[in-house]
Amino acid sequence: MTELDGNDFDLLLLCETWRMEREEFFKTCGDNQLFLSGGSTHAGVGICVGRKLIPDITEASFHCYSERVCSLHFSMGRVKYRVFACYFPTTWAPDSEVEGLYDLLGLLITNCEQAGAISIIGGDFNASIGTPLPGDDFSVFGRSGTGNRNDRGVLLMQWTMQHGLLIQSRLDNTLPQDEAWTCRRAMDLRLIQLDYILTSAKFSIEKSWCDFSIPIGLDHRCVH
Repeated sequence: MTELDGNDFDLLLLCETWRMEREEFFKTCGDNQLFLSGGSTHAGVGICVGRKLIPDITEASFHCYSERVCSLHFSMGRVKYRVFACYFPTTWAPDSEVEGLYDLLGLLITNCEQAGAISIIGGDFNASIGTPLPGDDFSVFGRSGTGNRNDRGVLLMQWTMQHGLLIQSRLDNTLPQDEAWTCRRAMDLRLIQLDYILTSAKFSIEKSWCDFSIPIGLDHRCVH
């Protein structure tokens, strides 16, 4: 919470909070509002609303689905938003576990569409889309990727297309390839891209970048 108060943001999506409580709420000393979803000794996700945004939102409700998915529902004016934080299983988890999480998230996204709400999804997908390949739809997946594509990356791309989403953190074509990485892999220190921000097609990107603005977890960088 000390690190959060040192940064200026509207919405912050958190992964690997490692909290035992199923549901927790905190207000930081800097008046940021923190919502956490946990319940196990691993994983854990959360959403933090910045102090400047709090007065502008109404009808806020938090939903903790598991230690891997949570959401915050709110309105700003007449527009409804559904913000999701997610943390997908690592590569050594069975495919069925990953597919089950995509099914849950897909159901939640569909419910958003039916409610007329705009979706924002962010987190560690533990999937590498990698550098662009011939045949990729750059308007959906962007060009600012790094690393090699793996099977989980293909699955993420298929799921993104299926639900009409855009991978916003890859759509800024001014982002250099050597700055697009989000994770330094522990086994070989290779730089890869595992963390993304996805939205409905109603958003357009102004700028995206990755940095160490919150220096917790040295193997990952923050995605803006």
